[in-house]
Amino acid sequence: MFTDPRQRGTAVGAWTVAFTGGAVAGPILGGLLLEFFWWGSVFLVNLPFMVALLVAVALRRLPPGTGEESGTPAPADDAPARP
Repeated sequence: MFTDPRQRGTAVGAWTVAFTGGAVAGPILGGLLLEFFWWGSVFLVNLPFMVALLVAVALRRLPPGTGEESGTPAPADDAPARP
């Protein structure tokens, strides 16, 4: 996926930071939520982040001028097909 060593290093570094940050912050945040709110709040805490992520991906993936009003169908996928 990442043929350039610098890109690969950046990707591995970003993954490591995200994984480590989640492992450290997850139990702390979960404990605080369980202390002050009902137990189902641990599942709802990610909802605002997922909505923001879906909006950001939609804005980034859809080029302007595509959709029903333009008559041009939006691309289904940018990834090449694998044999």
